Amino acid sequence: MATIRDCKKIQGLLSEYVDGALPTDQTWEVDLHIASCAVCAQAAQELSRTANLLRELPKWEPSVNFEAILSTL
Repeated sequence: MATIRDCKKIQGLLSEYVDGALPTDQTWEVDLHIASCAVCAQAAQELSRTANLLRELPKWEPSVNFEAILSTL
């Protein structure tokens, strides 16, 4: 059974987990935890959805004179 301490630790790793940036041992630890913790599994799923939505946003390119305009403000 997961404790609040376990959940806090896992939730602190979720962003890197979703991005695929965790070392293998920590990925395994998160996988095991979210398999048995509905709260953390839901948090991971929501974070993953948010990250996917952000990746789908169009890329914004500033105008050529953006820095010049910015320096006049």
